[in-house]
Amino acid sequence: MDKTYAYVDESGNSDLGISKAGSSRFFVICSILVAEKNLQDAYHCAEALRRKHFQTGEIKSSKVRAKDAERRVRILTDLANLPIKLYFVAVEKERIYKDGGLQFKTSFVKHINGLLYNRLFTNCHSLQMMVDEHGGAEFQESLKAYVEDRYMGDLFGDDHAFQTKSSKDDVLIQVADFFAGSVAQLYEQKAVGIITEVYKKILREQTLGIL
Repeated sequence: MDKTYAYVDESGNSDLGISKAGSSRFFVICSILVAEKNLQDAYHCAEALRRKHFQTGEIKSSKVRAKDAERRVRILTDLANLPIKLYFVAVEKERIYKDGGLQFKTSFVKHINGLLYNRLFTNCHSLQMMVDEHGGAEFQESLKAYVEDRYMGDLFGDDHAFQTKSSKDDVLIQVADFFAGSVAQLYEQKAVGIITEVYKKILREQTLGIL
């Protein structure tokens, strides 16, 4: 059975104090899903688009400001032609209890990402997941153990089915970053007017679901 490859990145921060300067109102996670047969083509095309739109830098949503909507549309249009599908989790942080366990970054990251991982491991057979790194090496190991215990509890599972990797070393994680940031702009209402419908139209064609 062919594998499905998932590349995951996010937009926003874990701070529940949304009134603080620099704190996002929403936390958005994007997973890029690629069939094994399309993997090489996805990497090749994504790398070509990275050079086209970002030259020597990473594909990064934060590098395209909200007022540069036309540039974002051009990039989204090109990225939407990759042989991929998208799945998102979007959390409105204001609705999370401030005195609960999710006030702590480690718990927040594990729990919210777990909402995505649960759906992917449940619905995708033979899944290989590559996730952008969070924190230091100790947290990487903690996150991997958490995922293996809760979502990969199969005696015959692949020990390498869940890995973390720096986005600078994987262009498809960078693509996930750009889609996550674009959806975050919609939720944060930074994309305004007709451009919101353009963003939605591009994203809708590739999106399997948004939780």
